[in-house]
Amino acid sequence: MILVSTKHSVFVMSSSAAPAATVRSGSSVRFETDDCFAGQVHAAGEAPQSIDWGRINPSTGPIYVEGAEPGDVLSVFIERIDVAAQGVMAVSPSFGVLGDRIDDIEFAIVPIQDGVALVPGGIGVPVRPMIGVIGVAPRDGEVPCGSPGPHGGNMDTRLIRQGTTLYLPVFVPGALLALGDLHAANGLKHAGQELPQRNADHDAQKHPHRQIALKHAHLCASSLLGGDFTLDTHDVTPLSHEQDRSGPVRV
Repeated sequence: MILVSTKHSVFVMSSSAAPAATVRSGSSVRFETDDCFAGQVHAAGEAPQSIDWGRINPSTGPIYVEGAEPGDVLSVFIERIDVAAQGVMAVSPSFGVLGDRIDDIEFAIVPIQDGVALVPGGIGVPVRPMIGVIGVAPRDGEVPCGSPGPHGGNMDTRLIRQGTTLYLPVFVPGALLALGDLHAANGLKHAGQELPQRNADHDAQKHPHRQIALKHAHLCASSLLGGDFTLDTHDVTPLSHEQDRSGPVRV
């Protein structure tokens, strides 16, 4: 298995980024990722002024997928997500539905034990890891890793988790896939705080497909209501059987 470490981190997704690795279609790749603050928060009392806010949401990569060409679709299967022993969380004024009750940015270090994140106040939150940022190089220019778009990017949906497949339109040769910003737990909407961001490892397999064409990222995941759904950056619609046969996906 190919390993891509946090030594290869980017803060923008761009066609000009140098590949951290070149892989064949169908390869398994292990990504080491950092938290959304790029390891800058070491203690609960960290001063917001000490944070370089230009180094937020680092993504590991990118990787060049042989055979992926503009107009193709890259399928990425999330094989496994491993979290570490602790994460970091933050609250911020004007962020989320409780933001008006917060005066300043504050950080907390959150231990993770036996599948539970122990947040301040003695509350245990079940760990359900998901990937916040995953995408390919955009068609033109560069996009900060903290922004979503047709290329993927910072989609922050808990559906991008172990066992799901993400379909990304390819805009440049090799696709240039990068990912990061893992959440140990995440709500559908933020309530004034971000649950623990975690440096972690991700295993993923990638395949370019030429049988289908996409304008935006799509996700195939098991729904809580049963069945499969496709998620793009604009809406959510049922995944038809016709779409499900669009190309082979190796789990």
